[in-house]
Amino acid sequence: MNGTVIRELREDKGISLNKLSKLSGVSKSYLSIIERGKQSNPSISVLERIAEALETEVDVILLQAKEKEKVDDKIISLAKQIKTSELSDENIKMFRDFLDILRKN
Repeated sequence: MNGTVIRELREDKGISLNKLSKLSGVSKSYLSIIERGKQSNPSISVLERIAEALETEVDVILLQAKEKEKVDDKIISLAKQIKTSELSDENIKMFRDFLDILRKN
């Protein structure tokens, strides 16, 4: 599971790590480990407590994490294609500039 989803949900709600810890009963250090991806398989009971504290459902967290993993896989695949292509340094810079433009929109 991609823990950045929990961090993003927490930040979107304006909840600090400390407050989420108090609301969920999950230690601040364990939440940090989950959010940083050091623990990718927290128990369902931990996820339930986190979800309840964030006023969402475990399914929502898991689906968003799955989508993020798919995106990450696509980005890795694209990076590999770029690496193995015969693009010039100038073309790679143009590609980066194009990505910056897309990100701003």
